[in-house]
Amino acid sequence: STTKISADDLTTITFTFLPVEANTKKLDLKISDVKFTKTAVENQTVGKIEQLQNKFMAYPNPSKGNVNVLLFSKVDAKATVSLYDVTGKEIYNAPVQLTTGKNEIDFNVKVKPGILFLKVNSKQTNYGTSKIFFR
Repeated sequence: STTKISADDLTTITFTFLPVEANTKKLDLKISDVKFTKTAVENQTVGKIEQLQNKFMAYPNPSKGNVNVLLFSKVDAKATVSLYDVTGKEIYNAPVQLTTGKNEIDFNVKVKPGILFLKVNSKQTNYGTSKIFFR
């Protein structure tokens, strides 16, 4: 059986527009027969997070200031969440305590619109860098 979903179940829908013909600015989009289904269960979600293996996913992107970070850590660790501008200047820095397994980190920053780089690091692990667009 299928569970009904509401608009708040949807995180992001992205459309890519391509010119109809080369060297024109005409765009053509037709959407039909659209169906959304909610099927994820906790086991499926945890399985996808575990595939990240010491990497992270940040959302929403673009952001108005609120950022959610989802990562799977192989060990308990003290880590740092940092935001840098394109020149490498640190804009935001906060310590976080990671536990083995699934971790959800939420923070809210007031920054000028533009691109910032989000990094998550501990002494043991560099979880990577993600580009975040702020509106």
